Amino acid sequence: MRPEGDRKMKTIIGIMLFGLLSVGAAAKPQQRSYAGRALVLVGEGARVKDGEPLYDMQMWIDEEDGRRAFPALAMRAGGRDKGRLVRGDHAPAFLVWGRFVKQAVFKFTKAVPAATMRDEIKDAIAGVPGGDAVAAMFAQDAAAGDEWVLTTGDNGQIKLTVGESGDKLAPQSPKLERALWNIWLGNKPLSTDLRRALIEKIDLLGR
Repeated sequence: MRPEGDRKMKTIIGIMLFGLLSVGAAAKPQQRSYAGRALVLVGEGARVKDGEPLYDMQMWIDEEDGRRAFPALAMRAGGRDKGRLVRGDHAPAFLVWGRFVKQAVFKFTKAVPAATMRDEIKDAIAGVPGGDAVAAMFAQDAAAGDEWVLTTGDNGQIKLTVGESGDKLAPQSPKLERALWNIWLGNKPLSTDLRRALIEKIDLLGR
């Protein structure tokens, strides 16, 4: 092969390798774990209020326990395909009632005062024993770029990690835990668009 042709071939191969590496990097899935156990991302979306984004939200659950519970969801939904799984209330109820670790990651796109966050949750936890403690957990201003992580255990444990401020705990209560998740996933969620977005990848549990 002539030197000129050799250079062209090397250039083409270099471009192809770069493309393959770029695709591989872009396709790398997000990963998260809790207490040494892998979590799986089942959905993500943005909370928008009065036309203004407040925070982005990701919904993660324990991967092993979620996969173990998935057949019951598929049976209620009438199938394992995404169309059936995200239709109606089956998937949101699966997340609210499921006895597995759940984690919501809030990434604030703007400064949000504590009063706004309390307003987001107050109706759902009103009258629920322990609700005052949950309201106190959210009583902190969030700056643009802050990340909060809400984690609940398989038996009603509730923890909110607020940046460098550390962990805030609420009384252990399955009822209070369900009330909390109903804020975003219940029959009267803060946003129906966000509710749908938080279950958009739930079919991954069946793969």
